[in-house]
Amino acid sequence: MMIEVTSNRLNLIPYISELLEYNFIIYSIFEGTIPGKVYVDKLPTPNVVLVWDGTSDSGIYIEGQYSPQLAKDINRIILQEIFKESETYEKCLDFTCCWAPHAEWEEHLDDEIFKSILIQRNRRSFYIFNRHQEKGYNWKILLPKHLTMILYERNTQNSSSSKFSNLNNKLSDRTIDIQKFEFFSKLNETLQHSKDPFACVIADIKNQKLITRVFSDWNSEKHIEIGIFTDPKYRKQGLGSITVGAMIEIALERGYDHIGWHCWIENEASAKTALKAGFKFDRTHPIRHAWYNQFDNLMVHDDYLIENQQFEESILIFNDLLEHIENQTLAYKTSYFRQQTYYSRWLQFLQIINYANTPNEDSAIKALLNRIKGGIDNPQAFIEELHSKILTKSIWQNTEWQNLIENL
Repeated sequence: MMIEVTSNRLNLIPYISELLEYNFIIYSIFEGTIPGKVYVDKLPTPNVVLVWDGTSDSGIYIEGQYSPQLAKDINRIILQEIFKESETYEKCLDFTCCWAPHAEWEEHLDDEIFKSILIQRNRRSFYIFNRHQEKGYNWKILLPKHLTMILYERNTQNSSSSKFSNLNNKLSDRTIDIQKFEFFSKLNETLQHSKDPFACVIADIKNQKLITRVFSDWNSEKHIEIGIFTDPKYRKQGLGSITVGAMIEIALERGYDHIGWHCWIENEASAKTALKAGFKFDRTHPIRHAWYNQFDNLMVHDDYLIENQQFEESILIFNDLLEHIENQTLAYKTSYFRQQTYYSRWLQFLQIINYANTPNEDSAIKALLNRIKGGIDNPQAFIEELHSKILTKSIWQNTEWQNLIENL
């Protein structure tokens, strides 16, 4: 039976072992700098540890010796406690799961740990910058002269006392207030996972615009993981690597020994930026991924199945989606995706693919017509995607379908 460890007793548990040390967020949970929960099978020397963090990049971490009884109890905790707790945190929408030892838990995850939960399989890559091994990126000589590098230190207790420093000239007393700059609110949102959050930002002072931001995702005593976002208009100009270089410099000055970087395995741009800035590839590790809201998870899972050309399964999931919509379930009403501007286009695309593969040609044509009315930015790419995901030939021989495609 797993028991929750209260914050005042976390010091009784040694840090989760080196098998999951590449997840720096775990250190932050144990140090109490971010919200989360820790469960163990016994104290003071647990055989199994379950860790959950309640951030917008939520994770579930399992380590120890597998047993059927504990797996069943972990499933209960996830469904009855963690899912319920996630509702109390704003933007705690989805989670990834890491586990160790890999062989101990792998075959039990889908059918036992995540029983009754639709789970996608994926992989993430981890990169590390070690102050004792790597050389930093000389960002100062590469930063375009018309742009400014700003260090933003957010005071989580009193936002009015947050600091802005011009890194182009550290001796300058000039204070730069970027609170009115475009995208500043999004920068503030990303700085919620650390006790003393900070970010390096490339800004266009003249036009009051934030171009690239590199931020501390979570900090512990010696570990920090960073995230990055660059305005799409300014990508492929090396500005991301320049900002990362400044961030590394500040992190090292503040005594962080290990700087981490995670990205999805298919995110080649992120991986290239990390390597260019001096990070070294450490590992690629398997994960499980799901959304807390059942309707949102069905949408993601249906998309996942279509991407993997598992059309028979995707149709079953799609029917579950329609049932939620028809019955106006609580999951449908509280769906995060349903509130987004892209929701209708995404749902229409799922309708097109699933109806066409059923095949239900009339419904597929109706869904395609609705999608066309909403506007298609790149018709050629859209048609190619339809060809790759619709396996039934009959729909392409339908005259009405052909006319719609030809007129895109």
